[in-house]
Amino acid sequence: MRKHQLDSAAFRNAELHSELLRIIGVLGFVSIFIVVTIVRVFIIRTASDTASWIWSFLLAAIIATYEGGCFRKVDLALRADRRLPARFWILSTIVETSIPAFAVAFLTSSEIEVEYRAVASPPILVFFIFIILSTLRLSPWIGVLSGSVASGSYLCAALYLGWWPPVPGIPAHATQSGVSLNAITLWWAGSWPARLLDKFVSMSKRHFAKQKPRASWRRSNMTFK
Repeated sequence: MRKHQLDSAAFRNAELHSELLRIIGVLGFVSIFIVVTIVRVFIIRTASDTASWIWSFLLAAIIATYEGGCFRKVDLALRADRRLPARFWILSTIVETSIPAFAVAFLTSSEIEVEYRAVASPPILVFFIFIILSTLRLSPWIGVLSGSVASGSYLCAALYLGWWPPVPGIPAHATQSGVSLNAITLWWAGSWPARLLDKFVSMSKRHFAKQKPRASWRRSNMTFK
């Protein structure tokens, strides 16, 4: 069980409904990406790297298929009025937040020089899409996990592309400092909203605890009358 979570059927249903909304948001982003890519490649013809957009289409199709399976699983849980296991939330968060790092490492346009791909690759912005949408899971710890996985996977992608951490006392190259700053920003982007969400859930829990005795007192009075 996750800390600070309201142990009630109402909260569980809200959590599952919010997860469905999050998945729809991811699928909407994938759809926009596909439409924009089709326009660039086949209509206005501004795409220069053919191999890159073919693999990007394949990755988008894999993401859409995966999210569709998650949507079905969440919908079935909602209809059966049951809670999804913790491994679903953890594994799906790790998988989704690692996708942009895969794109940075393997799908960045070859026109960008290798030493700059870790800081100039457009998929870096996709990290923030998944981090922002992770707040819809109504769990502070999922937010922290999302930011941590994003930061860690991004650093792994940068290392794969030849980046190396700056050495204290030695002037660092612009890409060395840029990658470090990006990694810290990704971690903070997941952790800071998680703290706000933690406060919100705690306030809701206190409110629920206060309302429950009042409701019991009203029912007892009605029974007495």
